[in-house]
Amino acid sequence: MIQSEAAAALAHVKSQMAGVNIETVVLDGKPAAEIVRYAKEQNIDLIVIGTQGKQGIERFLLGSVAETVIRSAHCRVLVVK
Repeated sequence: MIQSEAAAALAHVKSQMAGVNIETVVLDGKPAAEIVRYAKEQNIDLIVIGTQGKQGIERFLLGSVAETVIRSAHCRVLVVK
């Protein structure tokens, strides 16, 4: 069910980006590690990732996928809030 919801959300995003070369994919595993792995394997030159803007103790306890991707990725990362 989660996979189909993710695919539907990504299809909506793609439909809004007419004329832009965009690739979407649903991965399974630890988010930051899978994003970085996939980007490297596919020679991706830009990762665009959203952030919820958590701060303080909430960020410390939950970690930050965007921050881990920024620190680990071989390519540029654009973070959108």
